[in-house]
Amino acid sequence: MEDNTGHTRTVVIAMDSSPCAKKAFQWYVTNLHRPKDHVVVTSVVHVRDAFTTEQWQSLLRSIDSDMLSANAEKYRHTLELELEDLTTMMKQAKVSGRIEFVHSYNARKGILAVVEDCKANCLIVGSRGFKMFEKGILGTTCEELIQTSDVTIILCPN
Repeated sequence: MEDNTGHTRTVVIAMDSSPCAKKAFQWYVTNLHRPKDHVVVTSVVHVRDAFTTEQWQSLLRSIDSDMLSANAEKYRHTLELELEDLTTMMKQAKVSGRIEFVHSYNARKGILAVVEDCKANCLIVGSRGFKMFEKGILGTTCEELIQTSDVTIILCPN
């Protein structure tokens, strides 16, 4: 059944700059893509990523407005480059949809907010393939998504 925009499915693909995320996108294009799909490529943005650990600790001690401005500008530029890369990737694959950056301290919550907002039919994520020992201690975004999502999740292993 088509929605009022002519799309039959809404697919969210969680992306970051990792090779496994790009592999998941490519897997979607090769194995699941339909011309009437509406794809929402989403990337979670963390403000803390704009700072090194040392800079973040320094910021907590005292506000250095010059450092804050310089890092914010640098991070904005990084996000612009990521947007260009994602746009090119979607155009080359002839995938229609949009790119959505979402700010969230927790990647799982940010991704699931996008899934809910766009009423996605499925979510595609790439897995970095942590070893069982690491996964048991650290937990992974993929594992959290599988445990908490109400939509079908397709996990593309690395």
